[in-house]
Amino acid sequence: MAIYSYPLKDGKVTRALLEQAAPDRLKGLLPSLPGYLAYCVVHLFLFPWLALRGLATAKKRGYQGLIGRRLMGGSAAPGPGSWSIIISTHLGETRTALMAAKQMAHRNGDSVGVLTSVKSVYDTVRSQQHAEWIGVAPFNNPFSALIMLLRWRPASILFAEYSDNHHLAFLARLCGVKTVIFNVRLVDQDCWRPHKRSIAKWRYTCIGAYAVQSEAQRERLAAFGVERGRIIVTGPSVAMPMACGSERCRILDKWRTFLNCADKESPILVAGSTHPEDEQVVLTAFQNLRTRFPDALLVLAPRDPSRHHEVMEMLCTHAMRGARRSQFQTLPIRTDVMVLDTLGELSELYSVADAAFIGGSFDPALGG
Repeated sequence: MAIYSYPLKDGKVTRALLEQAAPDRLKGLLPSLPGYLAYCVVHLFLFPWLALRGLATAKKRGYQGLIGRRLMGGSAAPGPGSWSIIISTHLGETRTALMAAKQMAHRNGDSVGVLTSVKSVYDTVRSQQHAEWIGVAPFNNPFSALIMLLRWRPASILFAEYSDNHHLAFLARLCGVKTVIFNVRLVDQDCWRPHKRSIAKWRYTCIGAYAVQSEAQRERLAAFGVERGRIIVTGPSVAMPMACGSERCRILDKWRTFLNCADKESPILVAGSTHPEDEQVVLTAFQNLRTRFPDALLVLAPRDPSRHHEVMEMLCTHAMRGARRSQFQTLPIRTDVMVLDTLGELSELYSVADAAFIGGSFDPALGG
């Protein structure tokens, strides 16, 4: 198991991360044990309400169609062997997980599986026919987590950016499985309230090791009680490949041709990984911009590509002409907004943008 980036190419640094994730089991978990037991008691007491709430929000969260499979521990291992598992949620984290899986398999020859908890993400990635294996993650309860651990018997479990499966994280480490969160994302709201910090402390201390992007993230984890020796500052834990030379020229030509902007000077704006709350603000701002630049083009890439129908309806309410990327070989000339409903092309589109917006930046709870 390894997470590679420019700072982690040194084998000594990679080994250090793994050593910090060493499963010291009870000794390392003792500080987290009271919090975990209280977490179990509260959830047991509230189980009927939580079950009803879970069913009510299944459609909103993208769980529909996966409830039975997730309850029974998620997807089974595709084959025998010592597996490393990367747990992800939405499309952004899953992209990062797939890049990490590819690097781990290429450099170490590891057997790596990516498990996601969102059906739309699972369907989208499967339709793209990635070489990396992808399956369904278990629900956040002891029953589902234990079934998953018994099926896979993984050597390590990695969480992309954050972990919301606290039962799996705790029980995995208790069973001697190395646990790591990489590309750690702690937003401002996580650290605002001291009482929230004390309640949530056990969720952070039960993880074996962290790879974080900056010193600020290290300090935030340390404030939650994580030992500094378990945190490595790596920068972006999975380095995005940077196109240059002829490859960059190819990408620019490809998208300028597709967007019909090769001979135009009108600005192109890209709003990537957007949430519904972002899109209303972005579209209003874009309408104001078009009073000065009538031929400006907006590329809107919702965080969940399956929301493309919802986004197209939103464009109608703003009296804008939209077109989905997947439906055209060349964008229609009179298009105001292109909706990106494909996977893996957003990073290329940033290269032709005059300005870019990252989804979640308006909400401290999301952290863009």
